[in-house]
Amino acid sequence: MARLVEDDGSRSVGMVAALSVLPDEALAIVQPVADEWCGAPAVLTARRWQRGGRA
Repeated sequence: MARLVEDDGSRSVGMVAALSVLPDEALAIVQPVADEWCGAPAVLTARRWQRGGRA
């Protein structure tokens, strides 16, 4: 699942994806989709989250 989101406070647009894999694996899965949506290579950051907040 992935969703395009907009943050008015930082004036930025980003993509949020929920995956049940480690952060490095998540980047490999999501990168091609992000690049296609942007029409160019996208800069991504992966963060590991767990119930209750960041791990």
